[in-house]
Amino acid sequence: EFGDAGNEVVIEEFMTGEELSVFALTDGKDAVLLLPSQDHKRIGEGDTGPNTGGMGAYAPVSVATDE
Repeated sequence: EFGDAGNEVVIEEFMTGEELSVFALTDGKDAVLLLPSQDHKRIGEGDTGPNTGGMGAYAPVSVATDE
């Protein structure tokens, strides 16, 4: 049912902190970076409830600094 996808288990280090996304637009030759953004994953008010595929996003975000 899942082909070769179930043949390997990947264990990664748990990371804490804020998550953000950086997107780029490209024509196959040049790329333009968009502002870093954060998305709303949880279904409920106040970041509660189960995760969804994304309930929306906003930018700019305060966690994206020049550092």
